Amino acid sequence: MRRPGWRQRASAEAFDEPAKSPDLVNSYRQSAELLRVALASADAPQFAAEAGRALMRRGFALYYAGDLEEASQAFQKSHEAGVTVEQKRDALWYAIVALDRAVDGGKVSLAKERDRLAVLYLQQYPDTEDAAKLLLRQAQAELLGDEATLKILMAVTPDQPLYEAARRQAARVLYRVYRKAPATDKGFAAVRFADVAEEILRIETGRAASASGEEGTRAAQNVLLLVRQLSDALLAGTSPDVKRVESALQLLEGVASMHRLDLSALDAELAFRRLQIAIASRINISRAVGAALAEVGSASACLVLVENPAADLTGAALARVAERHGHLAAIRDTLLSREDLPTETRQALVATLADTLARFVTHREWLPEAQKPSRAKHATAQRLRLLPARRRSRWLRLFATWRRPNN
Repeated sequence: MRRPGWRQRASAEAFDEPAKSPDLVNSYRQSAELLRVALASADAPQFAAEAGRALMRRGFALYYAGDLEEASQAFQKSHEAGVTVEQKRDALWYAIVALDRAVDGGKVSLAKERDRLAVLYLQQYPDTEDAAKLLLRQAQAELLGDEATLKILMAVTPDQPLYEAARRQAARVLYRVYRKAPATDKGFAAVRFADVAEEILRIETGRAASASGEEGTRAAQNVLLLVRQLSDALLAGTSPDVKRVESALQLLEGVASMHRLDLSALDAELAFRRLQIAIASRINISRAVGAALAEVGSASACLVLVENPAADLTGAALARVAERHGHLAAIRDTLLSREDLPTETRQALVATLADTLARFVTHREWLPEAQKPSRAKHATAQRLRLLPARRRSRWLRLFATWRRPNN
């Protein structure tokens, strides 16, 4: 509560807490009752302009008495009867605060009403600092749509105490917007996210450099998360922003070294990002980098690797990719289309494909049971071995999509 009770001032109790002393509680309840009687008197309509203020005072009296639900109801009536915008706004805010305290105290049934009032406040007073406070609470951050939420958060100015927290929450929402955006909107969504995330990244990097202990470690972990998100957003589109990602990765390397972060669990992901950067920058992939990616890279990283004509890949590297990911159609087809694929690896992939097709034929019951596996495997393997590499890849794509009509 922002308005202190004079009784708490006199007794040194907290301004924003309901009273604990029995004497104080009784005094507040007596005050609330006197105000109720005054508001219900026959001549009360003659003082309609004062009704809003009287209801506000009654709400405060009930709040400090610990009667939080009744206090919220009084504040809501004050909001309805208020004359000025400021009075109506403050009354609605206090109604939310009273219910929020009641929910925290165990009356969870009041959460729905609290959230209803919160939505009303966000709709009527979106440009206030209190609106940003509501949105910064995770439980209430999804009460509005993403764009309405962002409008309020981005309206918080740098001179306001909530600026950093608002920007941090805005970055979370913008990344969520980017992740669920359709392909046509992802580029714009990525830039919106990056513009805010980089600001938070600079703050966290500075904090990681100046702080030690738990605070420094927490800042370093935040840097790691932001760099991963920025890499995801800025490298995924048709026009990757290599410079911004390289800058973010450099910051991560410095912070990780400073705080001894263990990044081993992210080796494959970070290798994939560097591969994306190399491809976007039209840099040749060295034999050593290619071998490392073949050994630890994810399926998506290995697919990009074997599709890259500028990658210097040995037969051993191609064999390792086939061993780890050859069961995936996209990688298998790409490998079989390469002229430099070792013969042993090609035969192993063809055998795997033949076995897959044999199981498919068996499942569809197109041949007598005893003949299905041997005929399908033999025919597929022989035909694919005889085809040149380029024609072979076309046949593989045909097999991958072929289905016999059910008739």
